[in-house]
Amino acid sequence: MDQQSFMSDFCRTLNSNPGCIEIAEAKKGGSDFTQARYYSSLTENDFSKVISQQKNFGWVNGIDQNPEDLNKKSIRQTKDVYVKSRNVVVFDIDFKETDPSFSNNEKDLKEAYAKDVFEKHKDSLLTAIPGLWMVVFSGNGIHLYVRLKHPMVIVDPKSYSQTYKKIAKHIQTNGFKDKYTLDLMCSNPARIMRVPLSTN
Repeated sequence: MDQQSFMSDFCRTLNSNPGCIEIAEAKKGGSDFTQARYYSSLTENDFSKVISQQKNFGWVNGIDQNPEDLNKKSIRQTKDVYVKSRNVVVFDIDFKETDPSFSNNEKDLKEAYAKDVFEKHKDSLLTAIPGLWMVVFSGNGIHLYVRLKHPMVIVDPKSYSQTYKKIAKHIQTNGFKDKYTLDLMCSNPARIMRVPLSTN
């Protein structure tokens, strides 16, 4: 898939979930997402503007609370109780947890390591996760993005977290044969997902 087609697919996927979309920006060199913009829908032009800044961006959709100032940068407002549905769920594998020497590698070597791990487990992952949409290199591991056939309605954050952890265990056991551990701290509804093509 070329980049333009991917951008179109990405925007269409985010927009197909009810609610507004948050694009959050992390402070330089970190993952503390304190600033954000909120969109009623995300256009390919919006997406292009985000990735052209070469910064670390994350996203959440399905937000029920519609901020007053859409498309204006503001302090990040999203909390778990504001996220009412998810049509994409992300699972995070951090390689430095299983291989302490991983952190000492240069970025290119880390990325090659991540690609190698995915390729080795690709068949079992695709069997374990029929809705696997994309795999994003996170800097210290990979994020597995699962696109759901229908948005998952979130009745309460605790129930969502319990369901998430069950699926994560399934992926860990059947997709990675328990060789890698998924981060269960990603189980809250308002968990930021990395914007593909943005800079870590």
